[in-house]
Amino acid sequence: MARRAAPPNSGPAYLTPAQFARGPPPPDPNESAFARFVREQLFARTSCRATSTS
Repeated sequence: MARRAAPPNSGPAYLTPAQFARGPPPPDPNESAFARFVREQLFARTSCRATSTS
């Protein structure tokens, strides 16, 4: 059975090293210190906990 080509503009099925090296997004000048704390600390912990297998 023949293999079919990927559809046009489908892109790679993997992440390139450049995508890993992007780092955090630039800070939003309109974001308050409290909102930044909530986003960086509280939401980051809940997303890590959700992906944990233990």
